[in-house]
Amino acid sequence: MKKKYLILPSVLLIIFIVLALIVKVSPTLSIDNSVSNFILSHQNNYLLNFSKIIGIIFDTIPMIVLSLIISVFLFIKSKPKEALYFASASIITGALIYVLKDLIARPRPVLQAVQETSFAFPSGHATISIVFFGLLTLFAFKHMKSKKQKILSLITSLVLILIAGLTRIYLNVHWLTDVIGGYLLGATILTTFIYFYKKD
Repeated sequence: MKKKYLILPSVLLIIFIVLALIVKVSPTLSIDNSVSNFILSHQNNYLLNFSKIIGIIFDTIPMIVLSLIISVFLFIKSKPKEALYFASASIITGALIYVLKDLIARPRPVLQAVQETSFAFPSGHATISIVFFGLLTLFAFKHMKSKKQKILSLITSLVLILIAGLTRIYLNVHWLTDVIGGYLLGATILTTFIYFYKKD
């Protein structure tokens, strides 16, 4: 593939770095406070319980474990390239999440629906969901002949990615910009891996 296809991940990375620097220098942003206050005044038990379940399922460690299981399955199905990319992308994503959280050290919102002890930025759920569902959709596309199947698969992945991030805001365990940062980081990793995957 031409190097011009690295432009997108490069742009995404630059935007992520700018946002990371902003929240590092100024951990509390007015837009984050506004969204947090709005969420706190509109929470209900049904959505809170739903968000808690999503939070457990889409947590970084379970998603990495699931990725490794899928990678083993892909390897058994004689797809070593897909298995390698899926496993390595998930592990690298998980490592970056933990390193960046400690490096930026942004405090979480105070009034959390569930207690989280790690730092806030970037959202691990948002980051890992984009990488996981993005690569899963890419690999699935290769076995789909129908355009409707591809569209349905893409929409399903996008909805799950949005749910993974938005529920973290609803639980008030993340600021809005944490989730945006997670999506940016995840998209950077995803597009980079797609570039090298198609290049091989």
